[in-house]
Amino acid sequence: MTRYVKDFQVNTDVQMIHSTISQYLQKEGYEYIEYGEENVFKKGRGLMSGPTFFKFSYSGNIVRMETWMKFAFLPGIYIGEFSVKSFVGAAVKGPWKKRISTLEDILLRYSIR
Repeated sequence: MTRYVKDFQVNTDVQMIHSTISQYLQKEGYEYIEYGEENVFKKGRGLMSGPTFFKFSYSGNIVRMETWMKFAFLPGIYIGEFSVKSFVGAAVKGPWKKRISTLEDILLRYSIR
């Protein structure tokens, strides 16, 4: 897998953090769904670009953000995940990278320094 994973140590109730994250991602067009065995925020169907996903998990005062973009062999048939850092798919990664940066900024506001 080529998921981008980052942990944040926070000093605020995780329910408030999850609410803030949910509001932002829903405003960006993501829906909160069960995808396989994971609860994730998903946007896209893979017609013009692969769907993007954000997953957040909470353990004590640690928030883990995972994000990935699927790519298709044929429409609806996914064979892998793009790395956010690779050049492959660079043209469609711009909005996704901007969302990652915004979510990191949100989580840093709640972080222990």
